[in-house]
Amino acid sequence: MWLTRNEKKVLKLLLNNAKISDTSIASKLKISSQAVGRIRKKLEEEVIKEYTINLDVSKLGINIFVMCKAKLTSNGKELGKPILEERITKNPNIITFYELIGEEFSYILVAGFKDMQDLKRFFHSEKTQKEIHDYIICKEITPMSTQCILKNNINDLCNNTIDHLGTKTAKPNFYQEDDEVYSQ
Repeated sequence: MWLTRNEKKVLKLLLNNAKISDTSIASKLKISSQAVGRIRKKLEEEVIKEYTINLDVSKLGINIFVMCKAKLTSNGKELGKPILEERITKNPNIITFYELIGEEFSYILVAGFKDMQDLKRFFHSEKTQKEIHDYIICKEITPMSTQCILKNNINDLCNNTIDHLGTKTAKPNFYQEDDEVYSQ
């Protein structure tokens, strides 16, 4: 992916504060707010999926995360991966869900819970049994307290990656300051 210097700067500012206004970005970058609007629109079409907030989950009562390595059961294979994966991703406790390729396990999932009782209900309730556990077996389960989170932020990685993306250079244009072409 190639971005202009201004696109990189706008993206990094938005990454660090999604609520920042186009006027504020324009002031920081010394370009027009219209140019920022065009850059933002382009970034939203190409790389920005959504704007979100970062919550303190422990203040919402979520105190336990569980990482689980899981294998498909024969019922899961029979049901079919697409249907099973849709069921799992719809479960509100599931935060992150990865498919593993060529591993001993089929999936890694991370789920969140209020307390140990909530966790126990997830693994032993009849409803969850029918929706999920008949189709995958959680082989390795690692519970973690939300109080033990040392880092839960992808921004540093994204900022570093943005810095190392290819950069386009501007072509002369008297009317659009953000219309750019690839450098050679």
